[in-house]
Amino acid sequence: MRSAKPGENVLLKFSLNVEDVQKGYVLCSASNVCQAVTEIRVQLALVDMLEHRPIFSPGYDCVMHTHTVEIEVHCAELIGVIDKGKPMKRPFARTGQVCIARLVMPLHTWLDLAYPTLL
Repeated sequence: MRSAKPGENVLLKFSLNVEDVQKGYVLCSASNVCQAVTEIRVQLALVDMLEHRPIFSPGYDCVMHTHTVEIEVHCAELIGVIDKGKPMKRPFARTGQVCIARLVMPLHTWLDLAYPTLL
């Protein structure tokens, strides 16, 4: 089998121990290796915030879920809040708003960078 489509189950056989493979490991082509990053620029839709922390601003710590990994992230910079389709520089964002932020992770995390970059 040369390829599989999304949703198809594939069985791969490797000469590894079960302990050698961990949650979040990525299988990719040697010619198109996934990039490991510690910092990303994201567009966030703030759907539901904690009741005791209703404002998203630089310094906000939270957990990001990507693929099968949950990793703690830190908001290093709030680049802007999108208001009427245009990013506006604001010191914070609230529930229901969309913002652009720079998030920092303590560990290298493999992300699918096939999506277009923001701005």
